[in-house]
Amino acid sequence: MAQKHLNSHKIGEISSARFLIICFIVITLFVSLTGGVFYQYQKRATISAARTNLFMVADLKARQIGHWRHERISFARLLTSNSFH
Repeated sequence: MAQKHLNSHKIGEISSARFLIICFIVITLFVSLTGGVFYQYQKRATISAARTNLFMVADLKARQIGHWRHERISFARLLTSNSFH
């Protein structure tokens, strides 16, 4: 009878160990997959924000260069229209 009780106790320990291992594997997979999905989402969001900022800066610089060029041309016209005689 004692032997049967020991075998039953051993089986309980083995099933508990298997349960814990399975839980660990499931939790590890869940955390890994969730982390991977979150990383990809953040990567896309960061690239999109950087692209938007880059286009805004490029547009600003293009307008600044356009204004600068317009000023230079206006100044050149003013100089050529005035005679130094």
